[in-house]
Amino acid sequence: MTFLQNMVNSSEFLSGGGEMGALIRTTDWSLTPVGSPESWPNSLKNLIRMMLDNGSPMYVAWGSEHTQFYNDAFKSILGADKHPSALGVDTKQTFNEAWRIIELIFAEVMKGKAVSYEERLLPFFRNGSREDCYFNLSFSPLREDSGKLVGVMAIFHDVTDQMSFRKYTEESEQRYRLLADTIPHMMWTSTPDGKVNYANEPCLQYTGMTSQKKYSEGWIQAVHPYDLPTVSRAWLTSMKTGKPFKEEYRIRKVDGEYRWFLGKVLPIKNKFNEILYWNGTATDIEDYKRIERELETAKENAENANATKTAFLANMSHEIRTPLGAILGFSELLKSANLVHELRDQYIETISRNGQSLTRIIDDILDLAKVEAGRLDIEHIDFPLFDLLTEVINLLAGKANQKGIYLTLTIDQNVPKNIYSDPTRLRQIFINIIGNAVKFTDMGGVDVRVKSKQQHDGTLGLTVEVSDTGRGLTEEQKNRLFVPFTQADNTTTRQFGGTGLGLALSKRLSEALGGTITIDRFEKDRGCTFIVSFVALVGKDGLDKVKTLSDCFCPSKDLPLKGLHVLFADDSPDNQFLIEHFLTINGAEVSLASDGSEAVDKALAGNYNLVLMDIQMPKMDGYQATKVLLKRGYKTPIIALTAHAMAEERERTKAVGFLGHLTKPFNFTDLLQTIVSLAVVN
Repeated sequence: MTFLQNMVNSSEFLSGGGEMGALIRTTDWSLTPVGSPESWPNSLKNLIRMMLDNGSPMYVAWGSEHTQFYNDAFKSILGADKHPSALGVDTKQTFNEAWRIIELIFAEVMKGKAVSYEERLLPFFRNGSREDCYFNLSFSPLREDSGKLVGVMAIFHDVTDQMSFRKYTEESEQRYRLLADTIPHMMWTSTPDGKVNYANEPCLQYTGMTSQKKYSEGWIQAVHPYDLPTVSRAWLTSMKTGKPFKEEYRIRKVDGEYRWFLGKVLPIKNKFNEILYWNGTATDIEDYKRIERELETAKENAENANATKTAFLANMSHEIRTPLGAILGFSELLKSANLVHELRDQYIETISRNGQSLTRIIDDILDLAKVEAGRLDIEHIDFPLFDLLTEVINLLAGKANQKGIYLTLTIDQNVPKNIYSDPTRLRQIFINIIGNAVKFTDMGGVDVRVKSKQQHDGTLGLTVEVSDTGRGLTEEQKNRLFVPFTQADNTTTRQFGGTGLGLALSKRLSEALGGTITIDRFEKDRGCTFIVSFVALVGKDGLDKVKTLSDCFCPSKDLPLKGLHVLFADDSPDNQFLIEHFLTINGAEVSLASDGSEAVDKALAGNYNLVLMDIQMPKMDGYQATKVLLKRGYKTPIIALTAHAMAEERERTKAVGFLGHLTKPFNFTDLLQTIVSLAVVN
């Protein structure tokens, strides 16, 4: 007889067993299908003893009624609602809510098969409510001493908490992935050694990589080759030190385009400071980098513009002070009482020449400002192009002769005699372009050739080719030639003078006339060929009459203003003296006013053929004075004299009611012609 058989046969087989052992001993089993313990077969006694000593949650269903036994560990499975009432009752009664499932399992086991399940869902009513519980289950068939199948032994391991945690984790991960796939950033995670094991949808879509290709180190292929060494070093350093990674680098898009990203990777560590994984993001900063580049370019441009402005102001100071010094110096010399007639004429000529030079500089600055603002007025009249070019050539011929170089003009036969365009602007262009050619040519000479070609729209395309054998240009000098306030070489400012405005202004004037200026040929020390193009119409012979004879003042040849009484309003005594003297020596009678209010009083009280009105005056300016006169029905023509040269000033004087507009300093010939054309005979 074995030890186990001796133990079972003894009355102590139910000793111990914890709480459930005590319950089994005190329960009246005679009222149950299994009867009193003395009648139990040894197989049942052995099972109960083994079950009570086992730490796993176990129960035994014995006999056809599935009478139930269980150990202390199984109490937590049953809960307070089923324990201890479940002892000795039918399993179907205990697991009523789950019997539909358990019954099928029992049927399978009673065929002699042991079965097991992982994470099996069983609905349980315990702890006061119905619960969905998950178990790892193991069911084994039981036999009595004769070998007959008489029951089922089950082991239950409750994994509900683990399943709940896993479900929570999966839901959290799902939410994380959903969030990661919807945010406009690339996100990924990697193992502690840097192997990518997750990449969100924006990351895969941007790079065009599959999940498998992106994982591990496939991401390296998407980094710009120029940035890869820096990124790799920084990433290796982070993995070695455990410190966060942060770099700006370019990543290739699926279409091959590279865009800038800010990459950040943080180590996720446990309580022992060990890296569990890396969490990385990449934020598109292409727009930021573009703005950064634009700001850098703007900064460079501003610095260059500031340097250009400084150089321009220094040069402009030189260009303005040079003629101004001559004007002031020779003006002082004119005060000498012992000045001979020949020297006086020479001084006056020098003052006049430098005054005109100063006026041209100021006009160039103002014209360029008008062009840049899109407010340049273009005049269209008939004029002989040959005469205009001849005038320019004759003007520059003296300088060419002094240098010992030739200056020729050739006009093709198909160029019409008269054209319809702006002679003033063309004169500016030709003087600048041809003048530059003469200035920078020391040997050889300058050839000017004019060509024309009929356009499809009926206009005339004209080109003026200016070829010289002078200093020429380098590629770098050519590129900045038409930039305002710059010259081909900074040293030319000192050697040759000039404001750096001429070519820039000339090109913009040509564009305003429908053409442009290009450089057809250039070579260092071998000269250049500039081509001026513009669009015009074929002109008409003769002049249209714009006024009838009865409306005009008819001047005499010797005293063109004889018989005119002119009111001149200006707050400057010097200007009053100058204009009064000029008008008087040309035959006019002149009355003076020192402000707008005095001008109104004198105009209304006197009998004048013309009023010359300064704009900026004390008490009442020229605009206010003219408005008062016109409101009172004043009919005498009023001409505006102003130092403001912008186009809007001319428009304003016209809108107020001035019939003429002269900009200071004005040419006396222009003043004379304006007075003659507008003065009325009383």
